[in-house]
Amino acid sequence: MNCDYWKDVVAKLKTESNWASHVLSTCVNEESSNLTEALKCVNEKEIIENTIFAYEDWDSQPYCDEILFQFDKQKIAEVFGQIKNPTENMEKGFSRFLEL
Repeated sequence: MNCDYWKDVVAKLKTESNWASHVLSTCVNEESSNLTEALKCVNEKEIIENTIFAYEDWDSQPYCDEILFQFDKQKIAEVFGQIKNPTENMEKGFSRFLEL
């Protein structure tokens, strides 16, 4: 397992959101998914937070939804509440996710 790779993918949720969110959401419902591998190297809070930041890119939103569905909604809400000055797109994406 290459933890540097997974740390980089999670970090890129903020800069290359469409690519990174697509990578992490691939095979997300399978036992051994990219997200499962990333969680071995990056903590859950960081993945959730960076995924919320990825909502800034509308193209990445379906992938973000798939990622966040793997976590407890209460935990996601807690992380969102800790983000200072979320953008309008982040707020809309997060609110829409909660309605799903």
